[in-house]
Amino acid sequence: MVEFGPTGCIIDESLTLETDAAIAQATGESAFFGDNPTTAQFVGRWEHLKSKGVTGVFLWERYQKYRPLVPHYQRRGTCVARGTHQAVQHSYYNALATGVQIGEAAEIAWEPMYGGARVYVGGGSISGDGAVGAHAAAFVSGLKGGGICRRGKYGNADLTLTNETWAVNNADRGDRFPAELMAELKQHTCRAHRVRNNTEIADSLASKFAIARCWDTLFGDRDNDGFSKPAGNGAHCQAIIGVFVMKNGKTGFVELQSWGANAPKGPRTLRYAGGEIALPEGCYAVSEDDYLRAQRARFFEAWSFAVRTGQEFR
Repeated sequence: MVEFGPTGCIIDESLTLETDAAIAQATGESAFFGDNPTTAQFVGRWEHLKSKGVTGVFLWERYQKYRPLVPHYQRRGTCVARGTHQAVQHSYYNALATGVQIGEAAEIAWEPMYGGARVYVGGGSISGDGAVGAHAAAFVSGLKGGGICRRGKYGNADLTLTNETWAVNNADRGDRFPAELMAELKQHTCRAHRVRNNTEIADSLASKFAIARCWDTLFGDRDNDGFSKPAGNGAHCQAIIGVFVMKNGKTGFVELQSWGANAPKGPRTLRYAGGEIALPEGCYAVSEDDYLRAQRARFFEAWSFAVRTGQEFR
C-alpha cells in the first residue's frame, strides 16, 4: 500500500482568480505565462529544444552545482510554502549557473512563505493547516510587503535551519513577522507566472523556470522506469523540476515531493528517450497523460518563478 504524508493545499478557483488580478495590478504585468511580455519569448521553447535533439531539461543538475538537493520533510500541512520554495530556489540557481543573473548562491528560507500566504495575503481566513498556492505566489512576488529571504536570523525569527515550528506558529490570525524580516523580504521579490496547461509547464521548465503546482491527485511509488501513477486523492503542492521526452515520444515531467528522501519508494533511475538518469531523492516522473488526468480531476493551479533582476542576493 502506498503511504502518503501530510498535505495542506487549499484549492479554490475564486481565490486564485482574485490573486491573478491582484498580481497583475500590483506588478503592471499579466500573471499568465503565455500572455506576459516577459515570458512571451519562451513560448514554444520545449518544442524548439526537441527539434534540436534535446531530450531532457533537468533543473536539479545546475541546482546541485551549489549544494546537494535535500528533499523537504513536512510534518504539518506546509506543502504550499515548501513547493513554492523549491520552485523559486531551482529557478534562482539555474539563473546563476547559466549566467542569466549575477548574485550569491544563497539558500532561501521557505518558512516565511507559509505565514505570508496565510496571514499577509490570505488575511488569516484559514482554520487548521494549509495555504493557497496563489497566495504564496503573491507573497513572494512582493504583495502585502512580501518577498523572499536567505537563511539567517531576523530579530526573534531564527531561520538559520529549517524550522517548521516557527512557520506554523507564525501562520495564524494576527501574527506578524519581525520588522527585520519584513525589511529583508522586501529587498528580494520574484516574478510569478501562472502556467495553465502542459504546454506552458513544459515551456517554463525548458526556459529554466521551475514550477509549484497544486492539485487534488497524489502519485504513488515509482515503477522500474522511475514513473509514478495516480494513486490517491489529496490537495497537495509539489515542485516540478524537470521535463523530458519519454521513450514513446511523449512528454514527461519530474516532480519533487516534500515527504522526505524515501517517498515515494521504488527505483530512482529514470529511463527516457535520452537514456538513463538518476533521479534525486524525493523525485519521480509522471507522464503527460497522467498530468492531464490530474488536472481534470479538480481545478488546479501552477506557478513558475524567477527572482527579479536587480534583487538577487549579493
